[in-house]
Amino acid sequence: MRRQALRVITSAVAALSSTGCIDVLPFDEGSGIVLKAPTPPTDWPTVARLAGLPVYAGQGADEIGELLNELVEQGVTVVEADSRLSEYLTDEEFESEVRLMSSVAGLARERNLKVVWYGTSLEVVSIGGEIGRSMSKDHPDWVQLSWNGTPNVFYGSKVFWIEPGDESAWMSPRSGYREYFFSRLEAIAASGIDGFWLDVPLYNDVVGRWASYNPADIAQFETDTGLLMPKPDDQGRFDPADPIARAWIWWRHVEIDRFLKEARERVLAVNPNFKLIVETVTMDYNAAILEGLDGAMQGPLENFHHVWEVDVLSDDSAMARGQADDFYNLIAMYKFGRGADQGRGAWAFSYGQNPDDAEVVMASCFTAGVNPYELKVPEMTSTVGVDYRTRMFKWLEANEDLVFRSESKARVALLHSSASRAVVDSCMFTDTCGVSLFTTWTNPDAGKPWWTTAEGDSVRESFYMAEYRGMVKALVQRHVPFDLLPSRLITTADAARYDVIIAPALEAVSDAEAAVLRNFAEAGGEILFTHAWPGLAKEDGSIRPTGAFADVLPPLPEPTVEGEAPLEPVEPVAQPCSEKPLGKGTVRFCPAKLGRQIMRDGDAAALDEVDAFARRADPLLTTTAPPTVYAEAKELGDRQVVQFVNFSGADGTFAVESKTFEVRLNVGSRAVTAVTTTSARGGDGSVDFRKVGDEVVFDVTVDVHRLVVVELGGAGG
Repeated sequence: MRRQALRVITSAVAALSSTGCIDVLPFDEGSGIVLKAPTPPTDWPTVARLAGLPVYAGQGADEIGELLNELVEQGVTVVEADSRLSEYLTDEEFESEVRLMSSVAGLARERNLKVVWYGTSLEVVSIGGEIGRSMSKDHPDWVQLSWNGTPNVFYGSKVFWIEPGDESAWMSPRSGYREYFFSRLEAIAASGIDGFWLDVPLYNDVVGRWASYNPADIAQFETDTGLLMPKPDDQGRFDPADPIARAWIWWRHVEIDRFLKEARERVLAVNPNFKLIVETVTMDYNAAILEGLDGAMQGPLENFHHVWEVDVLSDDSAMARGQADDFYNLIAMYKFGRGADQGRGAWAFSYGQNPDDAEVVMASCFTAGVNPYELKVPEMTSTVGVDYRTRMFKWLEANEDLVFRSESKARVALLHSSASRAVVDSCMFTDTCGVSLFTTWTNPDAGKPWWTTAEGDSVRESFYMAEYRGMVKALVQRHVPFDLLPSRLITTADAARYDVIIAPALEAVSDAEAAVLRNFAEAGGEILFTHAWPGLAKEDGSIRPTGAFADVLPPLPEPTVEGEAPLEPVEPVAQPCSEKPLGKGTVRFCPAKLGRQIMRDGDAAALDEVDAFARRADPLLTTTAPPTVYAEAKELGDRQVVQFVNFSGADGTFAVESKTFEVRLNVGSRAVTAVTTTSARGGDGSVDFRKVGDEVVFDVTVDVHRLVVVELGGAGG
């Protein structure tokens, strides 16, 4: 998302600079007070606390310095600076922006702050471009085209970040724009800033669907695959049974991924320490099918990070009007971001409207191990409140090792599969299901913004997303610590950390993914497959002659259409769950839509089935907490770290509802020397506990969030 206030400022600056009425060169050295943040560690992205700062030519060094001082006082460590890099700039204007970056970077370094600069990637905004000079007029051959040839260009009032009279033009990543953008990116990498915040590189669908029909896109697809470009019907709908359409959907993920990896290579050639941070709005849900951007594609790359644009229900009330099911979806997105960015800092938007609802969002973010970018919905360079931000960030500063450097103790992994999402939710091809961002689709505040107006967009109406997100709901409700991992990134070493892997609706996998899962089971692991045809398709959606796991599954019905990847599983009455050994381990197969039943109806039998399977892992944590408390268990040296997020007040009118409950944490035979607790709301101190066998038992009270540390000694009772 973008911000309106900055657009007004930069529009005015652009107008004045074009008439020579304002100096757009960087400001002079300031002479004001310099407040210093703590010295940033070498792994500063891992412990980042982020906030936005609008910057524009004409500001003086003292003004910028004062704003940076305020961020230091609020506990910020990384500044997202924003000037005019989303605009269609002349070479001279761009060079001025680079000089501005260098000056701001110097002021930030004085204060021990890191600076990453925001800029669009495939979107170019032309100020006054509806009637004046614009990117689409100067370079029509660079513009994304939808399936029917419609240019991906629109003007003000379509979206909140484009002012009336301005143009938003979206560029094909395979066109001549590619080199234009990369050459400017190289200049940015040499400016002295610490990284570039690259906004949502995707095939935008504001004015047209399937916007990757630029001739350069078509030529690249046909070269890469040897297939002819697929065409939808006159309503823009594809046949879900068309193997070429499925291959094209996957190719779009690959194409955006190649663009990002080349961008990374270009900036690192200039500055080996430069960070490329990709704002990723599509997260784990079905918008990735439409827009191509998929955060699970990149894998473990040095100096490459995501900032996950975890959206909220409303641009007016954030999550304050949400139900409990919406918070299970929110938690899923944060945990997906953490899993996709294993081994590196993962950043994410932490939206809010008021401090209470904002706090449960931020707590969900950092409890998942993700660094919060604090802002008030919907503006990026805003805050829910200075006091709120300071309270939260100062607590994170005091506890950054426990929150961000601790390691997961989870023995259960839940897999998310981008490829299976495209196959199972190919209902997106025909508009019979939607983006599946949240559950609650009805707007409780008529006339105010809400994330959708269509029932089909609810995650309840999808197949893959409901199955997968329903598993998140089940594990959170039953307080099972788990890691959420993109299936395409999992390695044998990753899998070996777990006792149990849950693979909902895993109908499309690469040969490498299938081998990892088989090796996991053969070594003694337990796998739960659900839905109809696990491993039927390859990653690109093409159907295997024999499913990847056919030898450990019961006989399955054939797809009804040749080449079709089916949506609907066999009815559970016809085929109950079954198990077969694989090496030293077990594969359990439940053709019923367990997760979807849990997501849609809270089905108790399905919930018990998932819970019982997850409990096959080594016991870790049990609690009497209500199902609206989210728990994580981690460790840092001899300290066991347990966190709880309480969203019990999420019933459509958010309120904080304090909960007290018992916790039992398995620590083995080691002695417990102390149990302490802390929260950004206070109430820090020691906790009474007792050791019962291998468990330490204690009670805890949680308003919104609480972190508990169990200190371990040597062996003993």
